[in-house]
Amino acid sequence: MDIVGTITRLPTLFFGASPCDDSFADRLSYKYTVLMLALFAILVTSKQFGTKHIQCWVPAQFTKNYEEYVNDICWVSNTYYIPLEQKVPTLEHERRQNELRYYQWIPFILILQAFGFYFPHIVWRSLSRRSGIDVRDIVDAAIHYKSVDVATQDDKHKNELMEYIVEAIDKYVDDPRRQVEERRQSISLKYVLLTICICLGKYLGNYLIIVYFTTKALFIANAVCQIFLLNLFLGQEFHLFGIQVLKRILQGRGWDTQSRYFPKVTLCDFQIREALHLNGSHRYTVQCVLPLNLFSQQIFTFIWFWYMMVFIVSIFDVIAWVTRFFPSKQYNYIKRRLQLMKRDTEFNNYPPEFVKRYYMEFIFGYLEPDGVLMLRLLSSNTSDFVCTEVINQLWQRFYKRDPKRTKRNRKPESNSEQVAQERKQQIAKTAETHDSIRCRSLKATSIPTQTNNGHDVLIRSRKSSFQPRVEDNV
Repeated sequence: MDIVGTITRLPTLFFGASPCDDSFADRLSYKYTVLMLALFAILVTSKQFGTKHIQCWVPAQFTKNYEEYVNDICWVSNTYYIPLEQKVPTLEHERRQNELRYYQWIPFILILQAFGFYFPHIVWRSLSRRSGIDVRDIVDAAIHYKSVDVATQDDKHKNELMEYIVEAIDKYVDDPRRQVEERRQSISLKYVLLTICICLGKYLGNYLIIVYFTTKALFIANAVCQIFLLNLFLGQEFHLFGIQVLKRILQGRGWDTQSRYFPKVTLCDFQIREALHLNGSHRYTVQCVLPLNLFSQQIFTFIWFWYMMVFIVSIFDVIAWVTRFFPSKQYNYIKRRLQLMKRDTEFNNYPPEFVKRYYMEFIFGYLEPDGVLMLRLLSSNTSDFVCTEVINQLWQRFYKRDPKRTKRNRKPESNSEQVAQERKQQIAKTAETHDSIRCRSLKATSIPTQTNNGHDVLIRSRKSSFQPRVEDNV
């Protein structure tokens, strides 16, 4: 039996083979942590009902039925822990200060923690769908596109999948309902309020990314709160538990078998009423063994270090995603993939300022943060090749959407010689224009004169000073 293969397939067995629309750090919280806690809950439950969960020492005069009764009543009521080197307090409230209230509820605690780790994913799935686009469907189509590309080379099916992906993203990022005026305002109270209130800011171009980072914040807060909530459940400072374990190991003292967090030997107080004497009862204090705490200590030790790992991974993941959405990072990410597909060759003869302005219009005016987020999720969950192809198709749609505007904005300028030549031609055309205007003005100012025999003679104002005036002989 392939044990390793079975373990790797466990998430698929529990959660199905559905595609992911998030990062590995998110799946570490809502998928693998939930699976781990569910398995621990099953293990603890089997131990509670499969073996003796508690065994108490009873006086010799107790019969077997009395012994079973003591075990049951000490399991139902909470026991308390007093170290062996300390004297048992006589006051009841001092005993109850060290009471153990958790061992009956460990399976329920683990299930509750599993729900806490899964809750942020529910928030992401429910709020992301309200945007008008299902990112999971797009990722699913991209995964099928990648598998078709590798396995069957079915070009028709590939084209249909790519058309679906590009069409869905294009309709979302170019939705006519998007609030253009609010988006163009860099800092305004209305823009901030719409961004904070997720339900109202669906058409600002940053709805998905706000929901995504809110979900990541919930994952981080959940990992921290889970550790401190165990302080309440266990009645101890559980947030220091892992540090104390490491300290003991580094000091060479080994494993803490007498842990005050999960004691194996506890005390139990109970009373036996006399049926015929209502005011009389016998009080007993017995010593009990909790074999279940042997497993609980190992489980919660692993949980403490696992939560720390989830917290650290989530922090680094948030930092990585925040840096990816710096404007320079977005610009370089899209530009590099367009250059890989050689789709920017149309701008070879144009100045860098125009090319950069056109790129920025595509990234920050067309895609916006939500579009870049979807492309990043496609890249992290499928492959960078699929993401590059999607960027290429979106670029073609954006490039061909308004060709007149594109041609009007273009100003070719290849080199300095061409610029100088164009300037000379412009100066020559200007000079010719001035000459033609001057000639027309000269014709317009000509003076008609009548001689004796009635012939008209034109006297030109500019040339009259250099040529004699011609007159008919009388």
